[in-house]
Amino acid sequence: MPTTSTDSSYPPLFLHPPQTTTRYSPPTQPLPTTPPSIPLIDLENLSSPSIIAVCADHGLFRLTNHGLPLPLSRAMHDRARSLFSLPFPSKLSDPSYFWGTPVASPVENLNWVEGLHIRHDDPNPFGPIAAEYGAHVARISRRVFGAAAEAEGFGFGSDSLRAYRYPVCANPEGFFGMDAHTDSSVVSIVDQDGVGGLQVKRGDEWVDVEPVEGTLLVIVGDMLQAMSNDVYKSAVHRVVVNRRTERLSICYFVFPEDDAIIDSPNYRPFTYREFRAKVQEDIKSIGRKVGLLHFRL
Repeated sequence: MPTTSTDSSYPPLFLHPPQTTTRYSPPTQPLPTTPPSIPLIDLENLSSPSIIAVCADHGLFRLTNHGLPLPLSRAMHDRARSLFSLPFPSKLSDPSYFWGTPVASPVENLNWVEGLHIRHDDPNPFGPIAAEYGAHVARISRRVFGAAAEAEGFGFGSDSLRAYRYPVCANPEGFFGMDAHTDSSVVSIVDQDGVGGLQVKRGDEWVDVEPVEGTLLVIVGDMLQAMSNDVYKSAVHRVVVNRRTERLSICYFVFPEDDAIIDSPNYRPFTYREFRAKVQEDIKSIGRKVGLLHFRL
C-alpha cells in the first residue's frame, strides 16, 4: 500500500524537505527491449572460474539456488517494515536506527533512506529470525567466495546485517535513496523487495537492477577489489526513490578484520581500520567518500 508524505514514521525532514536542484532525470528515450543483463550464478553448480569472471567483468551478479528460504526472507522484510513503521520519535531511541545522510554532509545531498543495524544476538527486535537469517547469508558468502578467496590469498573478518527503507518521495528527481557509491565491504549481499530502484553503473550508463523473486544480489566491495589487485571490480551503484511506493531491502556486508593488512601491488599497504577511518574523515570534511584512491600507488 502506498504511504503518504504525511506518514508519522518518517523523519520530519522527509515531510518538509529542503529545496534542491534536479539530481536525477529518468530516461526520456524508450528503454531497450532487452536491457543489459545481470549475470546469474547458480550456487548449486558453482565454479571458481565463473565467479572470477563475473567479479572481474561486472562487479555484481544474481545468485540462485542459494538455500535462503523464501518464507524467512519475507519474514525479515515484514519485521523490518513493522519496525520502520513505528513513530519517528520512538525509533530515535533505538541506537540501531539511522536515517538520511552522514553528519556534516551537505543537506542538498540528503539521502532519502532509513536504516536499522540488525544484531545476530538477543535481545533483538527482529527476534530469532535474525540469527537464522544471518547464518544463511554468512554461509552463502563463504560458499560463493571460498574458492576465489583461497586463490587470491585473502579471507573474511567481521560482518554487518542491516535493513533499509526508502520512503515515498514527492520529488524523486531531487533526491536519491542513496547517492552513487561503492561498498566498503569485501562483499555485500542484497535481498531486495519487489519495488525496484537499485541501479548499477555500466560505462557511462545506469542500468536498472530489477528485482527477481528468489534471487539475491551479490556486489563486489572495495576491499575485494584492493585484495585482488583490481582484478575484481567494486560495483558503482545507487538507489532512486519512488513517489508512490516505499522500497525495502535487507543487506549483509562482510569486512576484513580491522587490523588485517591489505597488501597488493597497486596499493600501499593499509588496514581496513585505516580505510574506514579515512572514509569517515572524508565524509565529514567533503561530504563524500573517496575510498581506494587514497591508497592507490
